[in-house]
Amino acid sequence: MAKNIPASRLSGGTSILVGAADAPDSDQEKAELANEIARATLQHDAQMAALGLQETQAYLAD
Repeated sequence: MAKNIPASRLSGGTSILVGAADAPDSDQEKAELANEIARATLQHDAQMAALGLQETQAYLAD
């Protein structure tokens, strides 16, 4: 039985368990995973910036 390894997924802040058998094997799989993480990070940063802008606008409107 493969040991489960906790892995963090940045989009939505959820976490998943990845079995050792499911770990990326090839350089292509590793590159695809890195791209997915980068996309999720950019999306998260954009969402946080939008929330910060909304908070600033609400503060200035008072």
